[in-house]
Amino acid sequence: MSLGFTRLFDSSMPHIGMEKPSHRIGFELEVMKSMPTLLVQIALIVILVRSVYRVIRSFQASKPDWMEVAFKLAVAIVALWWLMDFF
Repeated sequence: MSLGFTRLFDSSMPHIGMEKPSHRIGFELEVMKSMPTLLVQIALIVILVRSVYRVIRSFQASKPDWMEVAFKLAVAIVALWWLMDFF
């Protein structure tokens, strides 16, 4: 019994969902980005800045909570990754 996994990796079929995200299509021609994309970018910048700020504040404490520091670093890394994906 086949579960369809071979169809997923079949090179003869076009891969749906592998094309560029919609926010990148025609980026070179756009003068101004759409409002939702701009809001998402601003939100990601705020998340990144706050996460880095909280990591710095945690290191200034006498006994930093390492799980909290690791979590905030992970949030900052993911926010930076998504933000770089927009450019």
